[in-house]
Amino acid sequence: MGIIAGSRLRGVLKEPNFFIGGVGDEMSNTSEVAAMCDGLSINDIELYSVDSQKNIKFYVDPLKDFTLSASYFSQYSGQSGYWYAKGWGQKLTYFIDKDNLIKTVPLTFFMQQRNLNFIKLEGSTTHEQRSFQDVAIKNYRFPNLNDLNVFQTYRVSPFMERFYAPLLNQWGQTTGFDQLFAQNDPYVNPKKVYYNQVASTIDSGNPDGDIVSLTSKGFQGVIPQNTIKPNKVTNIVLSNIGTNSVDISFDAPTGSENTIDFYEIFLIDGSDLNNFKPITESTTNSLTLSGLESGRNYLIKVKAADIYFNLSDFETSQSFTTQ
Repeated sequence: MGIIAGSRLRGVLKEPNFFIGGVGDEMSNTSEVAAMCDGLSINDIELYSVDSQKNIKFYVDPLKDFTLSASYFSQYSGQSGYWYAKGWGQKLTYFIDKDNLIKTVPLTFFMQQRNLNFIKLEGSTTHEQRSFQDVAIKNYRFPNLNDLNVFQTYRVSPFMERFYAPLLNQWGQTTGFDQLFAQNDPYVNPKKVYYNQVASTIDSGNPDGDIVSLTSKGFQGVIPQNTIKPNKVTNIVLSNIGTNSVDISFDAPTGSENTIDFYEIFLIDGSDLNNFKPITESTTNSLTLSGLESGRNYLIKVKAADIYFNLSDFETSQSFTTQ
């Protein structure tokens, strides 16, 4: 399945829309990026750069039709993903598709990248077998995922806290199958699994077997009733700014369609990753952030998440400099 452009056109303004962490030494040029994808040539990859932490970013025209390469794996034997098979060890730390262009994650693509702790692939509709096996991702948010007729895709993922797939009717190979997550070790901090009404009754009136597997291991099952965003957080106030910490408070949104569940706190420090990845979650509208660097400028942003994992937009932000 290819990547089809969305309705938003950039015109003459271009900015990076892919961000990949930690593999700048190995993916050091546009030829390596093109090798990762079918349908891309080096001329299709623009604004390519590598920072001092070996994170890369680049721009691909949203009108370009391409996929992550599945045929690549025919060059290798055994169970090994793209990064693992290339001999790049466990360097990959994040993979962000800003414009939701990627529709399919191929077989074993991210397998055994144990430092991979964040992804943004919300446009993906299909994940193949073991494509996320043995990684450290906490939140899997796949609002468009509708095809998962495979097994052990998220195997050995003890750090998973939330799994959101409200369009997915059948989880795994069969309705009674329970090997999609295949977790032997206990989950570190299980929170919620989000699924639809079909998945909740598809197994002879019972939830899909993979959902049962998660709920039996501490996850709370949630059936989202809508996709209406919460209202925005306002009036962010910072206080007690120290050398390594800051106190944060803000006004909880009122008048939202659904009850607010928690907040995602973003600490923007100039890195590309922190524009997308929250530093923490909070169930209250006041908290202390610690572990900051002395004499550094930061920007705080907050998103509200409701009980169905609908996320608000950003409304306000506040900047500060530690002492």
